[in-house]
Amino acid sequence: MQRGPYELGKPVITSNTGILRESFHKGVVFVDNSVISMVNGIVEMRLQIEKYRAEVQLLKQEELKIWDTTRREMLTLLENHSS
Repeated sequence: MQRGPYELGKPVITSNTGILRESFHKGVVFVDNSVISMVNGIVEMRLQIEKYRAEVQLLKQEELKIWDTTRREMLTLLENHSS
């Protein structure tokens, strides 16, 4: 999966597929597999770069909160299982 740029806080231009739309819902421009779509995606990213940078930071924070909640739930279950 294309997680590297997000972990670094960088917006992404990526393929317009269902799984990628589920994973990346902020800080991303989706493009189809055509030259015109890719060019339009690059232009969109350039014109709105600050918006996409801010969105990717929000997404990163959302994912960190989800991970923290999951981690806490797992630790609680493990502690209860050990007792």
